[in-house]
Amino acid sequence: MSEDKEFKDSEANIRSHIEAGRIGEAQSELHKLTQKNNSRVQKLAVANLLRRAKLPEKAITILRPYVRPSSKKQFQATDQEKLEYAAALTFLGSTNESQNLLNTIHSKELDEYLLFQAFNHIKVWNYEESIPFLEKLLTQSQDAYLHAVTSINLLQAYIYCSRLDNAEKIFQDKPLKNYLSTNQKHRLLCNFHELKAQFFFQQKQWDHAETELKQAQSFSDGNNSIDQLFVKKWNFLVELYKNPSTDKRTMKMQWEQIRLLAQSLGNAETLRDIDFHFSLKIHSIDTIKYVYWGTPFISYREKIKKNIQAANILFEHLGTGHSRTVYTTNEVENPQALAHNVNCVDLNDVCDNIEYGGESLLSRLLFALNADYYRGASSFFIFESVYQDEYYNPDSSPLKIRQLIFRLKEKFQEHNYPLTVNHRDGVYWLSSTSKEGCNISFDERRTGSKEDQLARKIYDIYQSDYFKAKDLSERLAIPQRTLSCTLKELLKKDLIEKIGSGPKTTYRIKNKKQ
Repeated sequence: MSEDKEFKDSEANIRSHIEAGRIGEAQSELHKLTQKNNSRVQKLAVANLLRRAKLPEKAITILRPYVRPSSKKQFQATDQEKLEYAAALTFLGSTNESQNLLNTIHSKELDEYLLFQAFNHIKVWNYEESIPFLEKLLTQSQDAYLHAVTSINLLQAYIYCSRLDNAEKIFQDKPLKNYLSTNQKHRLLCNFHELKAQFFFQQKQWDHAETELKQAQSFSDGNNSIDQLFVKKWNFLVELYKNPSTDKRTMKMQWEQIRLLAQSLGNAETLRDIDFHFSLKIHSIDTIKYVYWGTPFISYREKIKKNIQAANILFEHLGTGHSRTVYTTNEVENPQALAHNVNCVDLNDVCDNIEYGGESLLSRLLFALNADYYRGASSFFIFESVYQDEYYNPDSSPLKIRQLIFRLKEKFQEHNYPLTVNHRDGVYWLSSTSKEGCNISFDERRTGSKEDQLARKIYDIYQSDYFKAKDLSERLAIPQRTLSCTLKELLKKDLIEKIGSGPKTTYRIKNKKQ
């Protein structure tokens, strides 16, 4: 009984640290708690605290024996264990596996199920899809803190989707603000006032927005540096839109200061959003293209399209691909600048050279590493992008990724590409082996499956003429055995037709070039 009371006291203490924004203290206490021989029920509670204290990988490690048991162990995961595991996956960017796991939950009415479904959509900027889950949770949750957290996230979703009438109803919820004030939930109060500033921002009520940001600032002081970053970001954006006549040089200096702060705090999404707003305001097509092609989130790309249309910028300006500069470090370059007189590498050409001979995984890896200009690729994101039919295993998956990256680096050296892959703290990124940097580009029209790419090459070489597999093998320097398997897939897809059999077999492209 004394051990159980000790655990509950520690749990309550850590929870209070988290809710007050004292993440460092929470992590320190959690380190002590994880050293103890906890029961299965206690491990679930610890995993919850680890995730909320920004240690989701440790939560995965604790729960995996129950959620993804080995064949030798016959554990049956509870809904609560699955939910917590899914939430940790979401935090780490493995949103597809998280969604698959959430789909197995038996009780779709659980508060945590609704909340984590919403989080999974919010993680990829898909706020519209998160709203039904948050609305339902708001009507049924009996926990005051969860009710407050849900309200804050729902506010963010409403404002992002420009559903301001819905947002205003939550702002008028006096019990919510009384709860936050009475219980000194300073982080949530900071979020509340920052969101109210965004609400006025959308209505172009600049003075009201500035008043709310002052309130948010008062609750962020001495609290959380990320919260202070958000306040500074919106102060800059209010000034940017409020005074359109401000000197561009001054605006650019302020923009660069916010970028540096966001970089120092490792907050990629603030970098992405600040670049988007700034590029839209000054009509910088180069920066808009950088933000568009540098984000893997479909919902965010749709937001960009909607806003550039409103700003009378043509979709055609986005093009079908992009070029950017990578350096010897993982520094985030100024998106307005493309280095000159440096090596240039076309990622589509790289894939053409490394695609065949059983190395198709390398192409997926390469594009996963180039998917997001604003953050390195985590092990979880890479694994989900490359090994699409497998679940992440903390014991074996990192090794598989390292081995695959080693093979990719070998290919870079073999073909004299001035590229390599760097790694730190579980994050990977493309970098240059040249001190001057390297421009890398891609054309989305040339991406696709190995079969689709081969069909395009056949069309380029033979048009509508017949060809033999042996001749094609020699032209493309592809081993005949590898080519034979690919041609079979092309036949299944009805992209080519086959004439004859045996040594006299010939093929011809059926569809027009894609």
